[in-house]
Amino acid sequence: MRISHPKILFINLPALDIEGLSRFLALQPESFKGLCMPMGILYMAAYIKAKLPEAQTAIVDLAIALNRRPRKTDVCTFLNHEISLQAPWKPDIVAVSCLFSASHDIMERVISISDELWPEARIVAGGHHPSALGRQLLENPSLDAVVTGEGEIPLLNIVRKLHIFGKSATLNDISNVISRDAEFFQQSENCCSAGNFPDLDCIPLPYWNLIDMDSYTSQGRRRPMDNGQNCKAATMITSRGCPFQCTFCASHRVHGRKMRLRSTDSIISEMVQLKRLHDVDMILFEDDLFTALPDRTIEILDAMKIPELNNMKIQFPNGLSVNSMTISLAKKLADSGMSIVNLAVESGSEYVQSEIIRKKVNLNKARELISVFRNLGCIVRCYFILGFPGETAEMMDQTISFAHDCGCDWSVFSIATPLPGSEMYDQFIARGEISHRPESWNMSNYFKRCFDTAEITANDLMDKVFIANMRVNFAENINLRNGDFTRALRLFKDVIHLHPEHPAALDGIARCQMKLEDPLFHSTLTAFKSLIKNSIQARNDTEKCRSAGIRFLCDTCY
Repeated sequence: MRISHPKILFINLPALDIEGLSRFLALQPESFKGLCMPMGILYMAAYIKAKLPEAQTAIVDLAIALNRRPRKTDVCTFLNHEISLQAPWKPDIVAVSCLFSASHDIMERVISISDELWPEARIVAGGHHPSALGRQLLENPSLDAVVTGEGEIPLLNIVRKLHIFGKSATLNDISNVISRDAEFFQQSENCCSAGNFPDLDCIPLPYWNLIDMDSYTSQGRRRPMDNGQNCKAATMITSRGCPFQCTFCASHRVHGRKMRLRSTDSIISEMVQLKRLHDVDMILFEDDLFTALPDRTIEILDAMKIPELNNMKIQFPNGLSVNSMTISLAKKLADSGMSIVNLAVESGSEYVQSEIIRKKVNLNKARELISVFRNLGCIVRCYFILGFPGETAEMMDQTISFAHDCGCDWSVFSIATPLPGSEMYDQFIARGEISHRPESWNMSNYFKRCFDTAEITANDLMDKVFIANMRVNFAENINLRNGDFTRALRLFKDVIHLHPEHPAALDGIARCQMKLEDPLFHSTLTAFKSLIKNSIQARNDTEKCRSAGIRFLCDTCY
């Protein structure tokens, strides 16, 4: 019997591993800092509503649930409670979206709980992680199918099957769907595993009504520093695909390598709608390669100069490409409301750039752009990664030295993470340092390493990243060295906003206040002393710094 009004329940996972979720539920911090608009879900919901108006959609948003500061509990109790509480009806399809491999165990539990609650529902998983692993996820007996690549068309086809054939429908002949019903992965000639839409303007605007937009826009993924402090920010995606072949990236498993671009009219229309409907005054562009075509980027920025978008600000959380950036484009970006720049440099070693990760960033150009953006009044943050397969400790030190000397305001040091679907993941497997099993997927944490390599142990790598962060960003921050204490104070206060118990940030604030003759200097010293007294983590961190030769102004508090 056909299902006249199929019900699709999306489940949005928090961007955490299961240990992180457990700690969060035990500690209950003020709010969840990892809110990021679930764009894939919003696009799929919009597409289904446009193509099959009879369908009903709803969401169980576990990230928003964390933002409500749930009572102290364990992971399974939290998941059971929230899924049961938020589901408005008995679904026909449960669509679990998993972007991050670190969330694998959470995804597995969500799938099993959904099967227990609604045994007759079809449970499907999609997103970057399922796209990379495919059939292997069907080892979970509660999962019916895996959607690979971009999900709009495959999920719509699943919904249509149930709409027409009801609960007896099989999913074994749907392109880009790996089904328990099928003996092999069916893929049609006109629908590849990534990059379903040659014309992105054919996709409706995201279905924002599905989520709590007020929470996402007021607390989502942006740097709150100065102009972002009270902004309402929304994520936008203006293109899909990336032609580069960086070994550490797995994005091509969903969006492919061929770039597809939305029209400027479509982009501006979405901005105007966000401003009008949700009072958004900052756009977070999360394209893989927003500046691929500088002329197109300038066209978009020029088109934003309309009364409806007056004072609209922009940020690029994913990082801007150094190689596709030009001086004229840098000036245009700064003139268009971008006051914080994120540059994706990744490595300060020429050898690593060309031979190991194949990103081939021009490091001299990176230095030049950093200087240009700083002269334009922008705060410049650079992304760096340490611990690639084949990268020696000396090469990592070259990256740290580059970060120290390149002139950027802040360096984000992360650990090379083997994402399933990336070339680097396969390299680590070939070297025998990880296995193609869940224990490897769960360790996909950008700030933690759970395995040793031929070049460096996990503990030594984490210590190297920790000390690099403390030395480059705090003790020897470029602004402290240049005597620009007002600028440095902005940076350290930004850290405290995100991490209220950060001893090095408190120390940095005290340094600036002392130089600026700020009367709050003494209260900051008192706060540092109290933190060291009451926090084991803070004491351990400061002792580790001292062992590396890093000294604190606030040491006088002892």
